[in-house]
Amino acid sequence: MPRLTNRVPKYCRHKASGQAVVTIQGRDHYLGPWKSKASHLEYDRLIGEWIAAGRPVAGASSRHDITVTELSAAYWKFAQTHYVKNGKLTDAIYGVKVALRLLRETYGHTRAVEFGPLALKAIRQQMIELDLSRAYINETVAKIKRVFKWGVREELLPIETYQALTTLEGLRAGRSAAREPSPVVAMFNNGEIELMREVEMAPVFFGETLIGPNVPNLIYMLSADNMESHKAHWKAFLAHPTWERMKAMEKYKDTVSKIKNWFLKPTSYSQM
Repeated sequence: MPRLTNRVPKYCRHKASGQAVVTIQGRDHYLGPWKSKASHLEYDRLIGEWIAAGRPVAGASSRHDITVTELSAAYWKFAQTHYVKNGKLTDAIYGVKVALRLLRETYGHTRAVEFGPLALKAIRQQMIELDLSRAYINETVAKIKRVFKWGVREELLPIETYQALTTLEGLRAGRSAAREPSPVVAMFNNGEIELMREVEMAPVFFGETLIGPNVPNLIYMLSADNMESHKAHWKAFLAHPTWERMKAMEKYKDTVSKIKNWFLKPTSYSQM
């Protein structure tokens, strides 16, 4: 990543021209007549942009030199302040983490400006070979595109880099080797999980079985203070208008054939 500094470049007078000047990253920026209001406004603008960029010093990477790893690190810092609700990170952060890991592991040392549609297509093919669902792959690819869109917005990359990535269309049903998501998984991802949180079921985790004799199936853990609270949560869930609407959808009919429940109690040494 670029080297950073806490020292703010000074507003100075260029003796030969009588103009105000500020030197940022080794480059002189002429601001207008010395001590004029316009020169101070221009100085404030340039310093504001420099601070927003992380206070890079002379010799720091230009937007054409930043690597995929550097871009990923900068986006991760942004994501930890963006994907927040009520003071806590939202679950969306985990999908971002996966997308950034794929970027770093496959193209980390590549200049971000050279990361194009073929590179993104290669990452997508890796996910297909891992037998991930088409919907999950499309979501992850979209997250990677957002990383580069953010890089353009922060002036770390030229807009052409992001525009090129948008030419890679999402995988379509029946037109790729990617596995189609099961209806029960789609139901969870498209509303059921959010509803569980809304009625305060306090989910701990959700997991999709990828291999084994009983595919597709989901395993998830919910938490409650006691059995009465657990039953009250389920009562609220089943009576909710969102659930009534979802279960009536044709695409979600007959998606569940068997449900098993296990009730766990914390031991004296449990951290939960």
